[in-house]
Amino acid sequence: MIEKLTVKDLINIGIFSAMYIVTMMVIVTVFGSVPILYLIVPLPVGIGCAVVYSLLVMRVPKKRSSASFINTVVGYVCCNKLDSCTILNFLWIDC
Repeated sequence: MIEKLTVKDLINIGIFSAMYIVTMMVIVTVFGSVPILYLIVPLPVGIGCAVVYSLLVMRVPKKRSSASFINTVVGYVCCNKLDSCTILNFLWIDC
């Protein structure tokens, strides 16, 4: 029998998606500000975001949860074109 996602599961997926995006943005902002460290950004982003993803999988142990999570994150990142100017404008700092 296929387990359906409940409202509680969808809320958890939304919370962990937001945590994933914030974790990614914070790490990229810290490491991306130094040009030589920009080359190693994928390593700390992978480690930091893997922790958030692992917590999601433990919290919502259903098959469809990871697909919903990935679709949410990819949709947000691709549709909003996250760059440094967007992040600074979000923090009310003119670039």
